[in-house]
Amino acid sequence: MQLFRNESTSLVRAFQYIRNRGGEADVAPLMRKALNLKGRHPKHIDEIARDVFSANRDFYEAEEGVWSYKYPALFNDSFKKQHYVAVDIEATGGKPPQEKMVEIGAAKYRNSKETMEFAYLINPEKPIQPFVAKMTGLNDKLLSKAHSIEWVMEKFLEFIKDEILIMHDPFPDMSFIDDASLRCFGGVLINPIIDTLSLAKRKLGLHAGLNLCKIATRLNIIQDDQHRALADARTTASAYFIMREMEDLPDEKEEEEDS
Repeated sequence: MQLFRNESTSLVRAFQYIRNRGGEADVAPLMRKALNLKGRHPKHIDEIARDVFSANRDFYEAEEGVWSYKYPALFNDSFKKQHYVAVDIEATGGKPPQEKMVEIGAAKYRNSKETMEFAYLINPEKPIQPFVAKMTGLNDKLLSKAHSIEWVMEKFLEFIKDEILIMHDPFPDMSFIDDASLRCFGGVLINPIIDTLSLAKRKLGLHAGLNLCKIATRLNIIQDDQHRALADARTTASAYFIMREMEDLPDEKEEEEDS
């Protein structure tokens, strides 16, 4: 089971941010996230980062002001073989820990060919928000008969193993997955993540309308069962395989996100 575990909450937060950003992050928003800071960046942010990361040599300064993480070598093989797992989740509403996952969907790919699927409903042990019920078609009665989060997460980690994840805007979905992983196993997923939202900004342009549905429409991807986890995971994978063959647009200015 490949998980990132550390006694330092700051290092766990830093790892999550770097992982969700595709493997590297600018120091100022990274430290703000890791240290749970509000307001303006503290002075001497580079020195603060070096002090924080001195506790774990796997964090390194890739270039001035940009930090990265040295993933275990086993993930290099997945990159070379183009072994991917596209992932999406549905939840009862807003954010964890108040809200809970109700579904995980994933599809495994060898190169761009789907080879295996994973889809389970989860009993959240709390009511689902009405807007989510309307959007997904799920309801409390159906979910009350679903598997426990512990059972599903164990199966999910067995499914993804040491492969590269493909997700669209991973921050919200990973907040739920990491919350469950921390509660069940004491660590967060260490798998590298390819973010199709960041990819779409490079390939399609920085403007409104980059949610998964609109990207799929622009790329002429047929969507079935929108807002269900497995279907959205497959759409995300299709978008990635199309966009990775496209040329990058000229650089556009973008404000640094602080998810």
